[in-house]
Amino acid sequence: MFYCEHHHWPKKNELEDYNQSDTIVHRGNGFIVYVTDGYYEISFFKEIGGAMGPEVRYPITKELMDKAFESSRGAYEVMIYAETGHWPISD
Repeated sequence: MFYCEHHHWPKKNELEDYNQSDTIVHRGNGFIVYVTDGYYEISFFKEIGGAMGPEVRYPITKELMDKAFESSRGAYEVMIYAETGHWPISD
């Protein structure tokens, strides 16, 4: 990959910081939250007609991240809100 990006083989010390990332990964039950420099993003696989569809990512806030990790219901609500911009109807 380095060669494809830089068009030469890595020289001494060029690989020290290559592939370094400031992203923190928080794994939940059925979702992942990525945090990079204060930017929060929730990722999950979208269900389409009962089958697992593509992985989707949406920006969220820290407060929404905290809510997603409180309970499975909270995670569901945050995923719906992130995707639609509306809170799901309460039971």
